[in-house]
Amino acid sequence: MIKSNSFDRLDDYLRMLAVHIPLGAFIGLSVVIIHEIYVLLTEQYTHFTHENSVFLVIFPVIAILIAYFIVTLLTGAPTGGGSHRLLEVYHYKGGKMTLRSTIFEPLASSVTIGLGGSAGFEGPSLLLGGGLGSYIGQRLKLPTDELSTILICGAAAGVSAIFKAPLTGIMFALEIPYQRDIYREAFIPATIASASSYIVAVTLSGAEKVFPILPEFELSSMISLHSLAIGIIAGLLSILFVTLSEKMRVLKTKVKLHGSIIALLGGLAIGVSSLYYPNIAGTGYETIRGLLTGELNRPVSWVVMLLIVKMLATSITLTMGGSGGVFVPTLFVGATLGKLYTLLVPGSGDSSIIIVAAMAAMISASNKTLLTSVALVAETTGPSSVAYTLLASVTSYFISGNTSFYGHVQPEKELLEEEEGLHTIFHHLETEHRELLNGVKVKDLLRYDSLTLDPDMSPKDAINRVSSYPFSVYPLVSKGKLVGSITLEDILFMYDNDVPKIDVPNPTPLTAEMNESLRELIDSLIEGEFDCVFVVDGDSHEYRGFISETDITLKLLELLKQTMNEAKVTYKK
Repeated sequence: MIKSNSFDRLDDYLRMLAVHIPLGAFIGLSVVIIHEIYVLLTEQYTHFTHENSVFLVIFPVIAILIAYFIVTLLTGAPTGGGSHRLLEVYHYKGGKMTLRSTIFEPLASSVTIGLGGSAGFEGPSLLLGGGLGSYIGQRLKLPTDELSTILICGAAAGVSAIFKAPLTGIMFALEIPYQRDIYREAFIPATIASASSYIVAVTLSGAEKVFPILPEFELSSMISLHSLAIGIIAGLLSILFVTLSEKMRVLKTKVKLHGSIIALLGGLAIGVSSLYYPNIAGTGYETIRGLLTGELNRPVSWVVMLLIVKMLATSITLTMGGSGGVFVPTLFVGATLGKLYTLLVPGSGDSSIIIVAAMAAMISASNKTLLTSVALVAETTGPSSVAYTLLASVTSYFISGNTSFYGHVQPEKELLEEEEGLHTIFHHLETEHRELLNGVKVKDLLRYDSLTLDPDMSPKDAINRVSSYPFSVYPLVSKGKLVGSITLEDILFMYDNDVPKIDVPNPTPLTAEMNESLRELIDSLIEGEFDCVFVVDGDSHEYRGFISETDITLKLLELLKQTMNEAKVTYKK
């Protein structure tokens, strides 16, 4: 039996090698090709804008319009960021990406970035890699779980190839699916695909890193304190950046204009901004290099405005019709933050290490990829920065809470099977029928108002009280007010240990008010680790009832059925 199991594992590993080595090599080749298209476009952009500054305005307009039409007409998918699209396919499409999206969305990104849009080239690279992985997986007729894995592994190979950083690609595959969890199943296949992709990429285009390698640094407690401070500031700034991007997206939905007009206005806004701050255009690699090496020395006011305009330009690019990634723009914002810190804080030491720490901290906070951020700066700027970047990244990661560019397409943790259905239905309604979610109120779902336990109740009485309810968590109510909650496990533990009364083991359960919307309610459930909500009456905290996750799921199914019936009626007409 042991021999049989060993042979089975060897067979599985050989099959994994047979799939992921050629997959990684093919992705490495594909990324190099799509990057060459971007380089050609960038050369034209640079030539014409140097000849006449009016092209700084013209090219972004052309770029966003072309990208908008490529994506909407040729793929039918929404425009925007590569990572967001990848996670949507991973969590809600069973890992199935169409060949059209695989080809045309990265092409749209090349046009966007090459002609002056503010975005990162990691977006098209991971989307191209993920799409090729998905396509090969579908051709091999892999089951859904394996298809999702090969999608993420392909994306990791794309990241490895574009940054020439295989460890970054591996860490990306583990971290990007969830905010506070890792995707363990992807580790071995992502390692194989990323290494293969990296070898092909450096063979074809050289091993030059995207950022300059920094010299060795002496360990210093003062730099550690500065890294801690940078982490705190970066965490707060990432919240601002993500919020700005989300507000821009909401504004777009409220503006009653055709998508092409919005794309034109977005391109015009980026172009006008480029007239005054040309550094915001494209990936901004040259600006980051200049800040790291000290060759780009500008006054504080210029650095502040560059940071603000870059965040605005990126939000406009990815919201109003352009395509690309948000990874590199976040590195750009981190670099300007680090530079600003060294200009304003006396005795901050070597500016380059502070800048690198700020870059990693911004990535960690806004993408919820702690290890990826540290691996990226270590592989692209050298290992001497690891200790400081890790401290800054950990700090920003926790300071920023659940803030992420990827919102509801990046759950906090790997979902249980029963949670996946709720999450998938909610995403569909949130994307297509948000008004329905806002129209349903908490009071419409209210049930089980008679199910209450008193903190002074004995565990035995509590067990008798809850025995007729199919739940495992219950409200603790004293004098009509909610004072906490308790689980069945806690009650049984107290009963076994002869505890005289059940007390309040959890004084801060999830609560909602009567007039809150279903959308707000689910937002709260998703952000925390709760599976139920207790309804209270405003500031008085008087208990009104209990809503279970099952109640919410049933309501979402009802709304989904309603939208399907309406779609049938519209089709018949």
